[in-house]
Amino acid sequence: MGPFISEEKRDVIQRAQAIYSSLLRQDLDPSYSGKYVSIEPDSGDYFLGESIFHAIDAALTKHPKRLVHTIRIGD
Repeated sequence: MGPFISEEKRDVIQRAQAIYSSLLRQDLDPSYSGKYVSIEPDSGDYFLGESIFHAIDAALTKHPKRLVHTIRIGD
């Protein structure tokens, strides 16, 4: 993470990565490799997309005022 990331964003990234590693990776990696998942860490909701833009759009449709973190599945 770069030096210009706010503490709030850094926290969202860390919590979303923890959710992915502990709860989602095992189920998503085999079937959705190469696709994207956006994670809203306060709710734990996650949204799959063919592209990074589709995943983010789905997340922000449900949580328009929250920060999300998007991960390429299988990376």
